[in-house]
Amino acid sequence: HCWQGRVAIRRLCKLWFEPGAPHKAASLLINPRELSPNELASRLRLARTYSALGHPAEAKSEALFVLQDSPANGEALMFLTEIVFGPEETRAAEQALEKFPEKDTPMYQLAVSHMAMRKLDLTAAKTAITRALLLDAESPEAHERMALLYLLQKDSSGAKAEFRTAAELASPRTKMKIVYPEYEARNGEAGTAKKFLDSRTSKTPNFVMARYLLTRGT
Repeated sequence: HCWQGRVAIRRLCKLWFEPGAPHKAASLLINPRELSPNELASRLRLARTYSALGHPAEAKSEALFVLQDSPANGEALMFLTEIVFGPEETRAAEQALEKFPEKDTPMYQLAVSHMAMRKLDLTAAKTAITRALLLDAESPEAHERMALLYLLQKDSSGAKAEFRTAAELASPRTKMKIVYPEYEARNGEAGTAKKFLDSRTSKTPNFVMARYLLTRGT
């Protein structure tokens, strides 16, 4: 019954990780990794958990493991570019971008855009994000990245619209679901943020991140 145990653990990790409870997920993720080292979804979730808990080196190691075993894993590639914090990590991310076999995909283009934005090359970033949206117009990640680009360009109305689109398209109980209300709250529109959260989270009462925003008065 080992496989049944692994399935149960994976489901618990997913339920805890996505609503924003990485500490709970971390306590279980080591087990499926030890039981099945090549289970890439768990390794990538572990990478995100390490990052959320402030362990970037371990997060990078897990992401690189996933890419070594699955070179076309766009989620791992994008995550790797998101946790860049120094020269060593920058080199690792750039090498991973070079080796990535499926370059005309939304995830690859978003990874490219992230590296470009870190260098403040907004022209290259916009080109990559636009390409990602052409490949998948309903990608919440692409819309969020466009919102961030608009913020760098000091276009608040464009950023607001893109954050809202990203949140609307995002899956339930994911961090992306709260990017728009967070943006509104930070800009003094707590009422708008609360209204959006109330209308989108009534069916997901165990959504930890949304509940936290609501309890702190957004």
